[in-house]
Amino acid sequence: MPSKRILMLILCSIAVTACDPGTADLGDEKTPVSEESDADADADTDVNPLIGAIFVQEGGEGLASYHFDAEDYIYISYEGFDLELDNGRTGPDLKPFVSTSFELDNRSFLATIDWSDPEDTTVNGAERWVYEMIFDEEYQIIEGGSVILYDSRGDELGELDFNSDLSYERLP
Repeated sequence: MPSKRILMLILCSIAVTACDPGTADLGDEKTPVSEESDADADADTDVNPLIGAIFVQEGGEGLASYHFDAEDYIYISYEGFDLELDNGRTGPDLKPFVSTSFELDNRSFLATIDWSDPEDTTVNGAERWVYEMIFDEEYQIIEGGSVILYDSRGDELGELDFNSDLSYERLP
């Protein structure tokens, strides 16, 4: 299994952010949801405080930022740079999470990024990134959880922890 430093370099090379390596199921892609009425948007945010939120690393929006547009449309934005896939192609600007679930009692979000569908490739050898994000009580930072990287055989390549290896905060 690669070292934590190598795993951080993998994710940081993907995101071209200010990461410091020393600090160390499948679904169809979805299209953006149509505009909601103000009443519908208010109802969503009353139920789920993450809806409408964007979480960024130090590099800012579009550099592997997490967007919670609706409960059924949550994605990572790579609009700020060209993501290189292992097949040599450029990755999508927006990569939707699949197999998403919210556990609001413990302020967590569970989901997967699957590079086999529809891209049919891997990113630095990882086909799937399995996420658990745990938010602080005010939903302003991701204070815990992890990203576990798996290859196409299902073997674990490594794990990165939020708020130690990865640091995300909510945009105001």
